[in-house]
Amino acid sequence: MKKYSIVATAILTALASTHSYAAQISGKVVDTNNQPISGAKVHLHGKNHSVITDKFGKFILNTDSDSQLHISKNHYIDKRTDIKVDQGNIIVKLEPSSIESVVIYASGLHKNSLEMTSPVTVLSGDELQKGAKATLGETLKGQPGINASYFGPVSSSPIIRGLDGPRVKVTQNGLDSSDASRIGPDHATTNESLAAEQIEVLRGPATLLYGSGAIGGVVNVFDNRIPTDKIETTTGSASYSFDTVSNTNTYAALFETGSDGFNFHFDGVVRNGKDYETPEYSEHEEHEEHEEHEEHEEHEEHEEHAEVLNSVPNTFIDSQQVNFGTSYVTDHLTLGLSFGRIESDYGIPAHSHAHHDHDDHDD
Repeated sequence: MKKYSIVATAILTALASTHSYAAQISGKVVDTNNQPISGAKVHLHGKNHSVITDKFGKFILNTDSDSQLHISKNHYIDKRTDIKVDQGNIIVKLEPSSIESVVIYASGLHKNSLEMTSPVTVLSGDELQKGAKATLGETLKGQPGINASYFGPVSSSPIIRGLDGPRVKVTQNGLDSSDASRIGPDHATTNESLAAEQIEVLRGPATLLYGSGAIGGVVNVFDNRIPTDKIETTTGSASYSFDTVSNTNTYAALFETGSDGFNFHFDGVVRNGKDYETPEYSEHEEHEEHEEHEEHEEHEEHEEHAEVLNSVPNTFIDSQQVNFGTSYVTDHLTLGLSFGRIESDYGIPAHSHAHHDHDDHDD
């Protein structure tokens, strides 16, 4: 049996972001001789925000509540200072240290409550490129707590902590993929691992934010089809891989460029493969013959016919995917548009129809 799917998506996003703070804290970091210390790291406790002092030892931070500053610098003893919203300018004095300072955090000092309850597995960079497979399930298989279903070379979905299907939500750039793989495990996912920049797997209590359909976990595939940062240079990449078992050729390409806040993105993947090759084996088919006797009783006689095969029928794949995206990015606005198309023709082992002629897929 083969399945054919065409998915075309167009996404228009407009995100406006503004930042407002209740107060601005400025200060200066000096040594015991009141000389400015440049390059000191000033971190606001409980926030994912840090600044580095300039050559005059000065810094500026925004805060919306009373908090604590953590100041650190190599060869100096770390210091923590309580601050108030209306405090204004402060001076922090660091004492030199004769030994190297090693800070070990054994609590959620730099994490909020959501991050503390979010076990996350992240695949990106070289690790993702080397481990990318034809399916999302095979790509993530082997990560802690993750396995994969398998219904052929392209029908494989992640299983998280023993749960799969509609209990595992798969998203693309934070939006639900909404493909048939969530309700039918023999359907292909629309997420291409080779085109992804990062894949995140979220487990635990934080998945409740995504509703009851994510009780097993959430898999979020990030690509840059709608660039959210300014692209100032032209970059591109191309890759090719070959699978000897099924004679599968995989081609992938990526191109990005931008100027003056206008960005363009293109990625594409082409994968063509035949049935999996195996040592020769016999396939037995049973045929029934009915004979009528004088007593009008029916008797079934079975004759076995052996067919010698050297491949697994219905394991071929022929798929193409292409994504175009463009965006306009400023300091306070991101406006983007993308178009994606997937065409996938593939087989499912142990399922076939009498009228299906696989020779059409031979190269």
